[in-house]
Amino acid sequence: MALNAICSVTLEGGATSEFLPVTLHRMTAPLNLVSAQYDPLVRPSLAPFLPESVPERPPSCLPPPGTAQLHCHAGKSIGDGHSSIILALNDVELDGAPPDERFVPRLVVKIARSNRLAALARNAWFYDEMECLQGSSIARCYGWFETELFPNQIVPAWSDHPAEETGDYDNALDHDATVHPDQLKRTACRDVISILVLERLGDRLPPGPHSKEDRKDILSLYEDASHLGVGIAHDVRRHNILELPMRSRTF
Repeated sequence: MALNAICSVTLEGGATSEFLPVTLHRMTAPLNLVSAQYDPLVRPSLAPFLPESVPERPPSCLPPPGTAQLHCHAGKSIGDGHSSIILALNDVELDGAPPDERFVPRLVVKIARSNRLAALARNAWFYDEMECLQGSSIARCYGWFETELFPNQIVPAWSDHPAEETGDYDNALDHDATVHPDQLKRTACRDVISILVLERLGDRLPPGPHSKEDRKDILSLYEDASHLGVGIAHDVRRHNILELPMRSRTF
């Protein structure tokens, strides 16, 4: 399935009210959503892997956007963090896709916390930026989707996994030299559900010690991102390194 095959996601169990299920539509992050900052001395150990300046985004190799509709049910939580909650997706069905594009991997949904919409949009931008690494060094991302909530409609994941911080400011914006106007609007918005649809990877990296070959493979993940000018040094931790995906399904 192409990364841009899905145009909408109908999610049951993602929001509850008299209106069920909730349907979210594909979003596109503007090219200038994230401003470039280049300072190889922030982490001198990574300087040998960084380009001499911020490179331009590689051309996309994706086909024209598809019109498939993904229908699924929000399953159990498999992780949560400062900005989002990750849920397994069950009962997945894909409508409107050509017969040769109906291979659907195991999927998860990453739901932005109500006060972290800007962080998820930024996350989506970086998946676009690293399109060429999806499926090898990083997970495949099948899109960023959003919709406004109806009055009194709630998102169970928000109440089941409350955030430690509830302030209005999204500190993900501190990473950017300038803040895109669209991102400023997102910091005050509370009536939107915003998600990323991602392939489900395997288990987390087990505790060490690790073989020389495994250490080399792990280092290569960060080298790949560095060659694109993407600094992820602050995310070097065991729970961010996952094994290969589990078995996939065809519909």
